[in-house]
Amino acid sequence: YYLDNLLVSLVCLPITWGRWQAISAETDRIIADLSAAAASGATAAAPQLSSQMLSDAAFIGVVQTAVYILLEVFLLTRRGVTPGRFVTRIRVRRVSSDAPLDFATAARRTIVKNVSNLLGGVPILSFFASIFQIADYLWPLRDRRRQAIHDKVATSEVVRIQRGTPQD
Repeated sequence: YYLDNLLVSLVCLPITWGRWQAISAETDRIIADLSAAAASGATAAAPQLSSQMLSDAAFIGVVQTAVYILLEVFLLTRRGVTPGRFVTRIRVRRVSSDAPLDFATAARRTIVKNVSNLLGGVPILSFFASIFQIADYLWPLRDRRRQAIHDKVATSEVVRIQRGTPQD
């Protein structure tokens, strides 16, 4: 997961760099204002985030989520592994065969898995999406096939890569 997200971040950085710089500059300004108020003994007002900062943060989130989904779907349809899965020696396959996922199955699996990212900025829905994500990641602990909800929806499963297989 971390390795895959690092790759996504590196891919997204050229697209989002200017937005990151703007967020950083505004954050520095807010910290300076709060520090100045604290140094003078005044009570600082709650910082107000500009609509531009919120827009920049939303843009970054949307770009990173879209790139993650596209990258994961692309890689799962090729060999069933992402860089992180390769390092941990696991891969995703269809329940009914050893073949990599087709596009529709990989897209369905990845979108269901990332529902909380997709709905993260929508009030109220983000709460329910977060509860769903927790349930999704805990589901394999009680499932006899060790499938998460996103695997059940896509009829996929995660399996260990055996030494000497073509994925090595």
